[in-house]
Amino acid sequence: MTAKRKPNQPRKARKASEPIRYADTLTAAASMLKCDVGLLKSLRAGGSTAFVHGRVNLEQVKVELAAMPPPDTSKGLEDKQTLERRKLRAQYLKEEFRLEVAQRKHIPIEEVHADMIRIGNATRAECLRLLADAPGWVGLDESAISQRVTGWMTTLCTTLSDDMSKLYK
Repeated sequence: MTAKRKPNQPRKARKASEPIRYADTLTAAASMLKCDVGLLKSLRAGGSTAFVHGRVNLEQVKVELAAMPPPDTSKGLEDKQTLERRKLRAQYLKEEFRLEVAQRKHIPIEEVHADMIRIGNATRAECLRLLADAPGWVGLDESAISQRVTGWMTTLCTTLSDDMSKLYK
């Protein structure tokens, strides 16, 4: 048998003179420490002990930030070259995509939309034709109506199948 737990005691109110020791979120901690959230995330990913159960120990983070080596600024040219290579690579991929679109390996969404609208309009026209023929069905027996609806469905499915088979070859 387990012992009864005491009811939760209210948390002591923090005195205004006491510094805030914990932040509940990374964004709150970043604003209190006046640093970037990405920096806190990199500290957390590096195995920092300042992050426990989603809370951030501000004093521990300050100590760890002070212990971090300053950023290396001697690689300024290398970083610029890396950025230039990334830019050239992005331009290459963009041009490659444009070429593939021209070769019909990719289909522009506007063309797909236009084709779907055309097929939808053809379907609508077939439905309207069915409605126009319906008044002539008065007095027909059930089997005759069934044959007409089956014929209409066959025509509609054939039209859709033909339209879909013509797309994107």
